[in-house]
Amino acid sequence: MQAINISFTLSSLVMLGGMNRLGLLNSRTLLVAVGNLAPVLLTVYFAGRIQNLLSGSLHRKIVLTFLLIMGLVLLARVLI
Repeated sequence: MQAINISFTLSSLVMLGGMNRLGLLNSRTLLVAVGNLAPVLLTVYFAGRIQNLLSGSLHRKIVLTFLLIMGLVLLARVLI
């Protein structure tokens, strides 16, 4: 899980660099990005703590259920 978090963090930094290079990174965008760091880091921390309390199979079921629900929400938005 840590490797996934690190890869998302690095890809986000690359994306910020790309936005800057294309001239799309302004002070408002940077403020939103920096402002969302604290909630993201807290979520990652607490999710890691909860993950340590769950068995591997239960964690997998929870993640897959969440992904299924999010996929159904996206599908419903397209169809409705």
